[in-house]
Amino acid sequence: MIMCQADVEDKGNAVSQPEEVALQTGAGKDAKRREFVAVVFMEESAEVITATSKCLRFGWDRNWPGYGVNIKKLSYEFGEMLALADELDLDPVEVDRGRLEKMPRVMRWFEEAQRADTASQAALRQPDTKIT
Repeated sequence: MIMCQADVEDKGNAVSQPEEVALQTGAGKDAKRREFVAVVFMEESAEVITATSKCLRFGWDRNWPGYGVNIKKLSYEFGEMLALADELDLDPVEVDRGRLEKMPRVMRWFEEAQRADTASQAALRQPDTKIT
């Protein structure tokens, strides 16, 4: 909850007025719960990053003792992240818009990267030219 300076300076009350109202209405509890879920969501996002990294470094189907198959671990971590995202009360219109708009952009970046890679590979294949 965001407090104003007057709330902080009010040393006579153990609880500031806005916080007291929030506690009475349950808004403070909801805000604290959402903040807690957001922190766990960030941690879970990091676990998705770690699982993705393992897929890329060691192979999607690699099975690790005590860890499992990389793609299955990634799938599980992603599911946990989605469960937390559901609790954040995100704007579903924006979520859908992001999902629809992301892949076309990614594919454009991929195509540009492929062209750049092809150009750099072609440059490497050129015979050395001596400067005289």
